[in-house]
Amino acid sequence: GDACGGLVPRAIRESAAADLAFAALYGDFRPRERDRDGGGARVAYAVALRRLERLGAHASNRVSSNIAIRAEYLLKFEWALHRGANKRAEALASALLGVSPVQADLGPEAHVEAVRASARLLARRERWERAVKTMNELERYCGRKGLWAQQAECLMLGAHWRLDACPQSPVPALSPALRCLALCEKFALDHLHAEAAFALGRVNVYLGSVAKARSLIQGALPKLLGHSHVQLQGDAWYALAETELREKAYATKSPEIHKDVVAEGLKDFSRPITYYGRALEAFTYVQNWKRMQDAHYYLSMIHHQLVDAANDACENKAKRDYHADRALKLNDDLNRSQQDLMFFRPIWILPAEWGEYEHDDQTRRDAEPRV
Repeated sequence: GDACGGLVPRAIRESAAADLAFAALYGDFRPRERDRDGGGARVAYAVALRRLERLGAHASNRVSSNIAIRAEYLLKFEWALHRGANKRAEALASALLGVSPVQADLGPEAHVEAVRASARLLARRERWERAVKTMNELERYCGRKGLWAQQAECLMLGAHWRLDACPQSPVPALSPALRCLALCEKFALDHLHAEAAFALGRVNVYLGSVAKARSLIQGALPKLLGHSHVQLQGDAWYALAETELREKAYATKSPEIHKDVVAEGLKDFSRPITYYGRALEAFTYVQNWKRMQDAHYYLSMIHHQLVDAANDACENKAKRDYHADRALKLNDDLNRSQQDLMFFRPIWILPAEWGEYEHDDQTRRDAEPRV
């Protein structure tokens, strides 16, 4: 290592620090959801950034692969995106793209991740056409470079975004979902196969094939809970709750067709409540305020339907009011977070050693909007 100027040890430290940092966002998060001292819920990105700072503090291999810096930008970008701080996320996406050139050591892989971050920001702003177009171009690029895992991820995102853009017309999302599943099977991408099955199951929810959708999602759920991103785990629980509600809605309209659902009881919402609760745990861990708001809203609506129950009317009223209040507060938080960039110094997106903060007050005054 000394003979090579220490570059190999630094690169190894950067890679190990990044891997351990991102491990906080994947797999079973419930044992690590709370602080050891019982001080309340943890946030995945705060945990990951602390790991990165602690383990990669002396890794500054900027001239080659920028692994630690790129990991820091990506973590901060995802955190800002989930909190609805789109201006901050845009600055971080630009910074990530700046340290992820195609000519770097990791080359196409790093560049694909950076471009995908920019497309995710477009989707967050509901600029669906540009987001899907960017993802289509990126998917073709990954195919030409032989990046099969990245190509499958691009197809998955394209399917989800087509579905989010127009849930009333889910057919366009079916083709990328099937292509993604076929690609995972062809190249034995086991870690992505369950995520592809979930994407296909979600498409089937909106196609009206509720039983098939539930079968696909439940079949993929064990692997998702063991290996996938916590955000995706929350989406899976949320989709399962959605299948339950849709099935009850279909049974209400056509009870003669859905006799098994009628036999279970159209007023039995125990499973949707459980599923939304698990989804809320996952969304809270990654601090995805928009999805937290959606889960609280539907839990409030379910408990409102159960207020007429003879036994638990008071309890359901209390839960309804709690979830409704949380949904309103999260909406206020999302509105405030849209402007959070102007209250922080612009140097925030850079590592500390790239710029000293001796003039904090002056920097803060310069960042304030001028009338």
